[in-house]
Order: sequence, then C-alpha cells, then structure tokens
Amino acid sequence: MAAASSTALVPAAHTTSSSTAPTESESTLAARVARRILADVVDGGWPVGEVLGSQTELIERYGASRAVFREALRLLEHHHVAVMRRGPGGGLFVAAPNVRGVSDVVTVYLTRRDISMADLVELRIRVEQALVELAAGRMDAEGRAELEVALDHERDLTVSEFADGGHDLHAVIASLAGNRALELVALVLMRLMRLHQIEEVGDADRARAAAAVSRTHSAIAQALINGDADKAANRMRRHLEALGSYLR
Repeated sequence: MAAASSTALVPAAHTTSSSTAPTESESTLAARVARRILADVVDGGWPVGEVLGSQTELIERYGASRAVFREALRLLEHHHVAVMRRGPGGGLFVAAPNVRGVSDVVTVYLTRRDISMADLVELRIRVEQALVELAAGRMDAEGRAELEVALDHERDLTVSEFADGGHDLHAVIASLAGNRALELVALVLMRLMRLHQIEEVGDADRARAAAAVSRTHSAIAQALINGDADKAANRMRRHLEALGSYLR
C-alpha cells in the first residue's frame, strides 16, 4: 500500500535491462529518495507534525548527496508530504495532506477536456447531496461552529471577492462530511464551475447572484445546524440546479 501511494505522488525512477546502465541523474535519484521518505511516512501512519530528522541525519539515512536531498525535499514539499523547518528545533516534519493541491491538477486536466456545464451540474448535484447527508449525520458543536464561521465570512465578502469566496461554504460542508474521496471530487467541480463563472458572468449579474446565493447558503447551513438532512439536501439540489441554469 505504501509503495502504491508513493508512486502516485512522485515520478517513478527509470530502469533498464542493460547490465551497464548509465549513471542515474540527480533528479531520478531525488525521486527515489522522495519515494522512500513518503513510504516511511505512510508506513508510520502519516503522523502529521512529527519530525523525521534533521537534514544531516536524513542525508545519511537515505544515502543521498546534499543536491539530491534538496531536490527530494522540493518534491515532498510540493506534494504536501513533508516540510523543512530551519533553525533550532527544526528538521523535516510530516505535513498535513492538502486536497486542494490535487484538485488543481485535476481541474486543469478536465478543463482541457472541454467538459460541459450540463455534465458538471449533474455530477455536482449528486456529489454534494451525498456530502450534505454525510455532514448532517456527523454534525456536532464543532461542525455547527464551522458553518457559522463560513457564513459570517461570506457576509463580509465584496462582490468581486464572491466569485472565489462564495464557494467556501460548499468546501466546509465537503470537509465536514468526512469522505475524502467525495471531498476531492467536490472541490474539483467547484473549481471548474468557478472558472465558468469568472469567464462568462458580468459584474452586475454577479452582484445580484451573490445576494441570492448568500441567502440560499444560509438556508442550507441552517438546515444542517438543525439536523434536517432531507431539507438541507433538497435545498442544495435546488441551489445547484439554479446555479447551473444561470451559467448555461
């Protein structure tokens, strides 16, 4: 399992059947070191915040040169596997996984595949209704507080900020659902629809839409806070159907 996870994040090293294989480049060696560190992190249960060692210790442990280790570190930090902290008490620390970094890559790919708005809306409705129902089942005092904070933040947004920040409540609900696979899909769909909004919706229309969306978000969040999963899911469906019609 660790090996599968590591190869998904870091480019695989090249192999050759020749007995006189050429000397590996620093980038290939760095990818190999990064995969080994990632495998150790996964095997250890991904203990976020735990120090893996100092730069000197890790260079010795993984048999890497300073140049190779620096490139491996760049790969690990880019994929939110680990981060290097300098100074006293520093070292390489296990980082919290960041789903947004993955969603950006998938968004770029799907944008280039010319996915239609109708397909986006249909999939997003199904995904977010499922997330609302999951979030309702897991709702507690902390979750209700997160929804309230998201609503307060949304009310403070300017019209120009709403194109980005207006999706924050959806992201909070996706996180509260506790299903990381569905959360990733939801974040990708949000990014794709946000790109469509920015490209095709004028300022005056955006201002009117922002007010309507804010009211709807409050209603969805209130249903979740009250523990009414059916009402929250129905409101989410109507909200996304209206948004899809508006953007087509």
